[in-house]
Amino acid sequence: VHERTGRDFVIKGKTDLKLGLKPRLVLEDLSFANADWSDTPKMLKANKFEVQLDLIPLLKGKILIKRFVLKNSEILIEKNSQGLMNYTFTTGDQREGKSQETKVNISNIVFNEFVIEECKLIYHDAKAKIKKIWDIKHIQAMATDLHSPLDLDVIINYDHLDISAKGSIGSIASLLKKEQKYPFELNAFIN
Repeated sequence: VHERTGRDFVIKGKTDLKLGLKPRLVLEDLSFANADWSDTPKMLKANKFEVQLDLIPLLKGKILIKRFVLKNSEILIEKNSQGLMNYTFTTGDQREGKSQETKVNISNIVFNEFVIEECKLIYHDAKAKIKKIWDIKHIQAMATDLHSPLDLDVIINYDHLDISAKGSIGSIASLLKKEQKYPFELNAFIN
């Protein structure tokens, strides 16, 4: 990870890997270093990270993430006074002066189940002097494929407001196509 990003990725807890056509990786007590210019040493801290893939779709160039789970975590998205984001990484090739550009086609990545529980998401913009904090109690999004509706269950706190929403929205494929009509049916509550 350090060679690809220039940052340390540390796992202090258990690691569990199950192999097969649907391999599953579980990591506990992990952290990912922040940009060198930041006052906050960690960009990500998590008690549990889990990912399960389905390898068969890889034959067609698709990445199917059966399950993605992040629990008891803190994620920092940060912009410094020069406008640099903390999720901009320097690869080993870039440090050696070699040019390298990596492109990822997001439409080739599909999630069946995406779960975040007990997560603090922090956005800090040093130049604009903005700091926003979202306390995510629970987010669960489920879809059978890229073209299926996405079932959502969300409970967050933002700026002392408890926000919850449950229902379904249009498919990820529709969202990526930026279709003018995007269906959603949500029951939302703000307290």
